Amino acid sequence: MYKLIKNHNLEKGQIIVIVAVAMFALIAMAALILDGGALLVNKRAAQNAADAGALAGARVFCRQKTFDQTAVETAISQYAAENNATVIWGKPNTWIRTTNLEDIEGLVKGEVIVTVEVSHGSFFAKIFGLDYLTARADAGAGCFPYLAEVVLPIAYPCNPPQAEAETEGYDCDFFPLDWDVIEEVMGDEENDTPEDISTALYNHAGLFVKTDEYPDGYNKQIYVVVESELICGEDLECDFTTTDSINRYQLNSSERGWLNLTGGNSGVATFTGWIENGLPNALQNHIWLSFIRGESAVPGFGSLATRIDEVVYVPVFNTVCDGDPTTAEYASCWADAHKPPFDDYDTCEVLSGSPAYPLAHVVTFAPFFPTCVRIKKTDYCPGYDWVMKEGPNADLFDEKVSSFEGYFVLPESLEGDQTIPNGADIGVYIATLTR
Repeated sequence: MYKLIKNHNLEKGQIIVIVAVAMFALIAMAALILDGGALLVNKRAAQNAADAGALAGARVFCRQKTFDQTAVETAISQYAAENNATVIWGKPNTWIRTTNLEDIEGLVKGEVIVTVEVSHGSFFAKIFGLDYLTARADAGAGCFPYLAEVVLPIAYPCNPPQAEAETEGYDCDFFPLDWDVIEEVMGDEENDTPEDISTALYNHAGLFVKTDEYPDGYNKQIYVVVESELICGEDLECDFTTTDSINRYQLNSSERGWLNLTGGNSGVATFTGWIENGLPNALQNHIWLSFIRGESAVPGFGSLATRIDEVVYVPVFNTVCDGDPTTAEYASCWADAHKPPFDDYDTCEVLSGSPAYPLAHVVTFAPFFPTCVRIKKTDYCPGYDWVMKEGPNADLFDEKVSSFEGYFVLPESLEGDQTIPNGADIGVYIATLTR
């Protein structure tokens, strides 16, 4: 009896140990669940902040002609702060890399690498001496070419085609529209046909400028190509207004408004194939392409209708040469083509086709949004209607002339992955995550 009572007394207090162990396990589990979950949330937040910061910094970096470290850092800091993260800065040569261009396929200019931390106070983990839960994440974003799947064989003159060597400066300002404007018009339920969209864009508020010469206003963004052998500057006044010194080439003709994109044959089937199917090979900036005469291009107006209401690309040229610019006889053409600001290329390809001359020196490829094609005299396109009725060359056109029109688009306003194979490097780069 004594022994039994003694053993029973020895068992007293064991429950306290069990409870203590259980409480420790419960606290550890709670710490794991609550603090571990919070740490995962911080990790996701840190990764989002790193991604946003890298993309923001890369967007600024990709657009810069001259490197501005402060602007890049400001963009990174802003987006990190919006995600409640702190940027962990490295040395400029570690967080902005320009030495890895050959390591990442398609990368140009360089890559912005961002490291951030997200930290919050812990819950039960404080018992174990962890007052804060900190998660770190890295991300990288690089500059990749904004590539075009379809390049139209339509040329836009950056400079007067007949410009003399002493012409001072260049004017490539084709007054592009912001993509948001186009999306707003296309998203309007009342605009349910291409004709509605074309007219609505033409009449969109803010796109008209009224002057004494044109009291009813004119659309300063629209670009019209007409079926004609007339040449801008020689036969045509291609600027819709002469009230300022800016050459807005809002009108062009088939004579010097069409290019042979691949060399060789430029027959109707080849020409329409470029428009409907895209190019078989990539085109690069600074290339000489031969003009196609207007009468060869007329059937193309029908093909252009397949590209209505989508983003395509238009070659922009700054110089015209009547012969081979690589020869001594036409050396002045080469010199004119590579004057500032286009003197960053020492060499460029001459892709002469049929006919071989004259040649246009293409300096970039501009995103373009076609809105209307006029083939029959009963077709209505607002841009051509204005040209025919009120434009400076109204007496040269009638209802039988075919036309094509649309708007250049601000490249930076286009979003998404545009790195389509076999496209044209238009000299504008988008930021894409690399890590």
